[in-house]
Amino acid sequence: MSRAAISSLGLSMVVLSGCVHEKSASVHSPLPPAPPGVAEGCREAANVASFKVLCPGDWPAAKRPTKLSLRLYGSDAAYLLEAQSGFGSRSPVFHVLFGGQEKPFSPGFEGSGRLLRVTTRRRVVPFYASPRGGRVLGHSVVELPTRLVRMTRVQGRPEAIMKAPPYPKGGIHGDHSIVMWNEGGHGYLVSTHSESSRRAATRVALRIARSARPLR
Repeated sequence: MSRAAISSLGLSMVVLSGCVHEKSASVHSPLPPAPPGVAEGCREAANVASFKVLCPGDWPAAKRPTKLSLRLYGSDAAYLLEAQSGFGSRSPVFHVLFGGQEKPFSPGFEGSGRLLRVTTRRRVVPFYASPRGGRVLGHSVVELPTRLVRMTRVQGRPEAIMKAPPYPKGGIHGDHSIVMWNEGGHGYLVSTHSESSRRAATRVALRIARSARPLR
């Protein structure tokens, strides 16, 4: 899988077009508090988003300071914050994305999240490789839609647990567990990838999602 360097809104970012596997183990203890880098990324998103930004209070253990990269879609209508690699050996995940969109997700959640790059329907898209010296078009790939695994509720709020197809057919969320919910008239999601188990990824995604609070 390829690595492409991008820069946006003064952030120096390294974004992978897919997950780079590193060994990780499942844990059952609560997640530690989110490091300062998470709040910094949330503030960066809040500076441009036209709606309320939710920021996680819990975060997987990391070996080094967490830095988030920011992606904006539809100008200020949707944002994704991403962190990859550097998670500790006791962490069940090594790739986390979280973000929101101005409009709420549709009832049932399936077919939602297009602005947040959740695959909502089968389509053919270009696939880019990133060899040394630049990013070049490789071939086309058929993207497949995410699948609803189950619904749950927290404090009366419906949450959808989605399963993304493997990369590259699942796009940036390839092979992730995605938690999607509506809050305050907007749509939010947390997306995680685990090498140890999808169950671990889902558990961590739910913990991160349920710790998210409006940025102060």
